[in-house]
Amino acid sequence: MRDSEALLRMIFQAARAAGVSRDALAAELNCPPAFLDNPEGRHPHELQAYFWAALEKLTGDVEIGLSLCRHLPGFDGHRLEYVLLSSSTLREGLMFAHRYRRVLSDAMALRLVDGSSGEHLEIQAAAYEGPQRRHTDICVVYAVLRALRIVPLAAPPSRVHLAFEARLSPAVYETLFGCPVVFAAPINRIEIPPGMLDAPLPLADPDIADLHRRMVASKIAPIERQDIVDHIRSALYARSLTHEGVSATLSDLAVLLGVPERRIRDALGDSGTSFRNLLTEIRACVAEHLLRDTNAPLDYVARAAGFMDRTALSRSFGATRGLPPLRYRRQAQARARRAGARTRLRDPEDVLQELKRNADRRLITDRIE
Repeated sequence: MRDSEALLRMIFQAARAAGVSRDALAAELNCPPAFLDNPEGRHPHELQAYFWAALEKLTGDVEIGLSLCRHLPGFDGHRLEYVLLSSSTLREGLMFAHRYRRVLSDAMALRLVDGSSGEHLEIQAAAYEGPQRRHTDICVVYAVLRALRIVPLAAPPSRVHLAFEARLSPAVYETLFGCPVVFAAPINRIEIPPGMLDAPLPLADPDIADLHRRMVASKIAPIERQDIVDHIRSALYARSLTHEGVSATLSDLAVLLGVPERRIRDALGDSGTSFRNLLTEIRACVAEHLLRDTNAPLDYVARAAGFMDRTALSRSFGATRGLPPLRYRRQAQARARRAGARTRLRDPEDVLQELKRNADRRLITDRIE
């Protein structure tokens, strides 16, 4: 699962607005500071857990998601917002927002349910497990509540249900959300006042709505192609790390996935890459972890990442990362020290084992359709 750059950018901007140091956060996340300014492309959904854990550590705020809500940027022209605003009613807009939700996040889901006490909107904000998930939940529920306010003269939501326990006084949450809050619910949901979903929206325009929907629908096909590439990448990563170095072949991968080699070539070609390029990127990624988190010699890094020797490592790493391996190591470790983030160097074998465990968790075992 992946999140769009629009979702990540909104959260990063909120953190900066709340006074979080960009460099300190980048060092804690082991990523270039520029990534936090402009996180181009779609990124693994699981990164949210690392992001929130880093924010908790840097701020000491056990409810950092709640603290960031007031700093979330407002309407920023995202495609789904246009779809919602130009719809005839909120019910129609939410239906299409759910249909095209993947342009924002693969993990998000909105579902209208007609219960015994009236209609409510169920919200799945995240798919990863862990204590940090509550932060994603809070921010998404807050953003949805803010979107619901486009209905003129509508009564506020009757009640918000959150799928976790309160860490602060309930009054703090109720003040933010503008209505009573129930905790430890089975699922996040918002109780909708009668008539709110079918009230006409002020900017409704059928022609504009149709245009926006077709534009959003055109963005789904690349996402579906990316699904196949992610599947292949996870399988290749997992297969590679079971060997001495990253040395899996295309035939290895075809056997693991249960598909012809040509199917893999075609899928990668449709997404603008190739098996060779994908393998090169994975080798560079393994090298990056070992350079950043250990002091392993270059000969060891080259062998573990699947390069013939340190010269091949330097040539490939320079081409993909823009600087020689040792300079990358010095800059990454110096950046971590300046930001006061974790600087303890690790055993390289432990790093490789962690990469293997993470690859195994990400690996999708279903066949590519």
